[in-house]
Amino acid sequence: MLKASSLLRDRFLGASLALLVSAGASAAELNTLKALSVKPTATGSEVIVSGDRSPAFTVFRLNSPDRLVVDVTSADASGIKGHHEGQGPVTAVVAAQYSDDKASVARLLLALDDASDYDVTSRGN
Repeated sequence: MLKASSLLRDRFLGASLALLVSAGASAAELNTLKALSVKPTATGSEVIVSGDRSPAFTVFRLNSPDRLVVDVTSADASGIKGHHEGQGPVTAVVAAQYSDDKASVARLLLALDDASDYDVTSRGN
């Protein structure tokens, strides 16, 4: 368990999470998320998500219990949906899909063992 002073580096690495902010994206335009892994680092954990395209995403924090939410716009999470084991300060990740006739959002819920700093970035295509 990390102390409150420890630094958590949750890096959301989108090897492809093309998130088109426009509503009503067709299935051909969705960024298909293909893989999710959690790896320990020297300063915390790294969450890596791979997809077809660069991602467009929003991030927000929840507490009691501590969680980090990453919503990926115009994405299909059916390939990674469900519970994934965590490492270090990220105790678990749950991937879910929310869709209707206007939008398709992949949601990643990261359960944290303590309130920590985080950094969410996109790398690659």
